[in-house]
Amino acid sequence: MHIGTENRKKVMWGGRLGAIALLVLAYQLFSSPSAPVTAAQPAPVGVAPHAAQRVTKHGAKERLAAEARLDPTLDLKLLAETEQTKYTGSGRNIFVAQAEVIPAAIAPVKLPESSGPPAPPPPPPPPQIP
Repeated sequence: MHIGTENRKKVMWGGRLGAIALLVLAYQLFSSPSAPVTAAQPAPVGVAPHAAQRVTKHGAKERLAAEARLDPTLDLKLLAETEQTKYTGSGRNIFVAQAEVIPAAIAPVKLPESSGPPAPPPPPPPPQIP
């Protein structure tokens, strides 16, 4: 019965690679993490009503997304407020990356008249191949 130990070079390389794999595995299992693990900061329990809104430069009130609510049900009052808001943009098309450039009217260019002799006529076309 053959177990594959006939080629000494292959057995030596296999032993070396196996030893390296065992060292890497031991390092991964027994090493400590490099950075300390910290717990996530809990969200604030309550936010004052006046702190949950801010006034934008257009005068519209905007609710902050960080407002913490303990009740997960749908608040119809907040929903009605958001339905009444109107988009008052700056007139810019938000679906186009750049504004459309309107080219100025191009005046026709007058070429200077040449005072030299007229150009010779073009050569005649080559004869057709039969």
